[in-house]
Amino acid sequence: TKPANISCAPFLLPVAPGLAVDGAEPQRIELDDGYALDDFVDFLGWYLSEGHKTTVSISIAQGKEPYVSEIRDLTQRMGLNVNESISNAAGVNKATMDTMAFSVRKKSTPQLVNWVRENCGGKSDTKKIPEAIYDLSKRLKLRFLMAFIKGDGCFDPRMGRHPLMARATTTSPFLRDGLQRLAIECGISCTIVGRIQRVAHHLPSWQLSFTFGRESVGLDLRNGHLRWEE
Repeated sequence: TKPANISCAPFLLPVAPGLAVDGAEPQRIELDDGYALDDFVDFLGWYLSEGHKTTVSISIAQGKEPYVSEIRDLTQRMGLNVNESISNAAGVNKATMDTMAFSVRKKSTPQLVNWVRENCGGKSDTKKIPEAIYDLSKRLKLRFLMAFIKGDGCFDPRMGRHPLMARATTTSPFLRDGLQRLAIECGISCTIVGRIQRVAHHLPSWQLSFTFGRESVGLDLRNGHLRWEE
């Protein structure tokens, strides 16, 4: 018998209609010259899924369209002074793919860079969702989730059907628990499956599967685009 490739059976948390926890809906965050909350939340989702930090900068890397263009548009709306650079990395089946890195330096945007460095954890296995995200409205929490899934996950190809499905992967137990908490607060079912390390130097990881109930969360999703229905 082949050994199982998961560490435990998946556990599906029950979600009742109307369970979603709503919070604040501020328009802007006063860092540097100020940022629209929608853009700031999107930026955090992309950073926590595809970003890294150094002592002087924070960066987001992405190799797929339309997401590269989406990140570029986001940084332009935020008025960030961004340095774009292309690197070549191993992709699916060891093929190579061009990856665009968007770097923001502390010298040009000190408050944003410092805030992200202080509130989003460290390397990939210690990243965490900032506490401020949990105090936001359901709509803003969903924006954050959508950006994260686009960066470090995928949407079910049957997105036009109901229920809507998405998956994301993380090596951080803090992100794992935080993403599940956000899902529950938005009225979304979330399954977590632990993956065993296949190579000694690889970090353990978790796959999260989200089931979006359109009636309970007010969503219409198409290829990762969110349209809020009041």
